[in-house]
Amino acid sequence: MSGFGADEDLLPGSFRDGRWAPAPTMPTRGEAIRTILGAVELQDEAAVEEALMALGVNPFELFRSVAA
Repeated sequence: MSGFGADEDLLPGSFRDGRWAPAPTMPTRGEAIRTILGAVELQDEAAVEEALMALGVNPFELFRSVAA
């Protein structure tokens, strides 16, 4: 692997060209982490929220649980 964004690293369900590409199946833990990190790296709040929602995570509940 040559790092996030390299063509060989782009998997279904990853953050591509500034947009979330939903996976046909549930992403693996590693894919989910790379997806969220890629969206965060681009500082795209909407993409982070969309990626979390696609993974079944409510961003507001996540924030509340971290803040508690």
